[in-house]
Amino acid sequence: MTSHKRALIVDLSQRTYRIEDIDQKILSLYLGGRGLGARLLAQFLPVGTDPLSASNPLIFVVGPLQGTTAPFSSKTVLCTKSPLTDIYLFSLASGTLGHHLARCGYHALVIVGASKDPLYLWINDSQVEFREGTNLWGQPITETYQLLLAEIGDNHFGAAMIGPAGERLVRYAAVMTELLRKRSFGRGGAGAVMGAKNLKAVVVSGKSSPIADEEGYRAARQAQIRAVMANKRWREQRRAFGTTTSMPNLQEYGMLPTRNWQRGSFDAFEEIAPMAFGDRWRGESHPCAPFCPAPCAKAYHVSEGEYAGLSSEGPDYETIYALGNNCAIDRFDALIAMDHLCDEMGLDTISAGVTLSFIMECFERGLLKESDTGGLELTFGDHRGALEALKQIATRSGFGDLMAEGVRRCASHIGQGSEAFAMHAQGLELGGWGCRAAYGQALQFALSPRGGCHHDLGLPAKVEWGSPEATHVKGKGQLVIECASKRIVRDSAIQCAFAGLYFDLDLVAELLEAITGQPFDVPELMRVGERVLNLERLLNSREGVNRSTDRLPKRLLAEPLPDGPRRGSTVPLEGLKDDFYEAAGWDPATGLPTLETLHQLGLDEEIL
Repeated sequence: MTSHKRALIVDLSQRTYRIEDIDQKILSLYLGGRGLGARLLAQFLPVGTDPLSASNPLIFVVGPLQGTTAPFSSKTVLCTKSPLTDIYLFSLASGTLGHHLARCGYHALVIVGASKDPLYLWINDSQVEFREGTNLWGQPITETYQLLLAEIGDNHFGAAMIGPAGERLVRYAAVMTELLRKRSFGRGGAGAVMGAKNLKAVVVSGKSSPIADEEGYRAARQAQIRAVMANKRWREQRRAFGTTTSMPNLQEYGMLPTRNWQRGSFDAFEEIAPMAFGDRWRGESHPCAPFCPAPCAKAYHVSEGEYAGLSSEGPDYETIYALGNNCAIDRFDALIAMDHLCDEMGLDTISAGVTLSFIMECFERGLLKESDTGGLELTFGDHRGALEALKQIATRSGFGDLMAEGVRRCASHIGQGSEAFAMHAQGLELGGWGCRAAYGQALQFALSPRGGCHHDLGLPAKVEWGSPEATHVKGKGQLVIECASKRIVRDSAIQCAFAGLYFDLDLVAELLEAITGQPFDVPELMRVGERVLNLERLLNSREGVNRSTDRLPKRLLAEPLPDGPRRGSTVPLEGLKDDFYEAAGWDPATGLPTLETLHQLGLDEEIL
């Protein structure tokens, strides 16, 4: 593969670093990115580690596509143990960090230990510096970036930064990337891991990365770009509306979670869905990198009213879901204001919004009163109260100190049956894809290696919606495995998941072959995906994950969906799990891979 077959190991406690070679066999098995990150985490993470202790490693990983101008390659993977779920976490972010890391000659940056005082890490090609970070501590993201820019002297770098939420160890604090294209490692609380290490930022600048076959690379790159340009959906919808193009289908099929997942459609849908509200708001396209052929981020600015002057690069669909319809908030300007606050403070908008909606329902049911929350009252649709709650969460002030723990811990504290509508799996708040009307998506949430994630197993809901088989059990396991394997390949290459809207893995294989000089084909890539899926399960099994922990909230199992064409449905989870375990070659009693399955995937010698 490319020459960056090395890992940079940084010890913050000792302020030392070393470089280790990565065995070619490991890269052949796991490709890079998500697969390599899981493998390195298995190597560097002691079993039973407290996620907020110095022993929890923070691992930034790239794949073969980073360091090039390959379409959709502006991605980096971050792996650690989540302080929100207490299991394996991988998170992806756009930006230039991964490109710079690859151009420094590294496949991975492994950060261990913890600093006594705030610092930031400056990696400039072969140089590594531990720089004073006290002046950065306490600063929101924009100010942090501006201070880094002033110290470094130019903007030829990629950065990963935390805001005040990460410093205060909010369990779903995000890690934000550079300001010009503000993106985040959003899910699972990696920002709190950085905060616990007193690490305010990682800044990387690299210059070059070789390509094995330049002519083949140019041809493969152009083939991908042509596929995007020929795509009707890109031309007519996604170019104009970005990630929100799924909202009309979700609304139609009763899969748009509303009022803390009580319903599957939102009466005020037209007020917050860009494809519905038309010209009332104009979004400006912002690509994750200059060479992305299909920019999907939309920047919005509020020009009048109480939120005038605020803007955000988004809100994207998941932010609209979590802070909008799920909280029954119908003000798009308020969503921009909340998204802006979350970006500046460094908060995952999904976990934040689902936590707010849970607290709103607790108030609705009389389980909480103002006397319990220090005067804060949250009701569905209250955008001002939601904004104040987000401020309290980010600073861990008042009742925000409990909300900063996420819905699983909130429900445990509040009790009174609230666990039934705490919308999470393994402690990670659910992404915005209603699954009582799409059983493959229910399986994804229950079996997701990082908890209630809509990304990591390939979003089977998009295959299911509108299908008469959407609420069938048989065959759902194989569907999820196929979706997961494709997603894992892109996460390991690393190529943005949205590339899958425009072209299949055959074009990815061609690009990988040109960059690395090694042969790739789709069957072997799919085998890599299944191998990583099993490795992630093994990694989580060390922390106690098994069949008994593959659970969903009681609301999804026992409360019939009240609206949409699948009204009346609930999730038959145990039957779905049986179907998945059989298709995956996992023991139905334990929910863990069998030795035969591990042997077939070449993992029997890799068990750590």
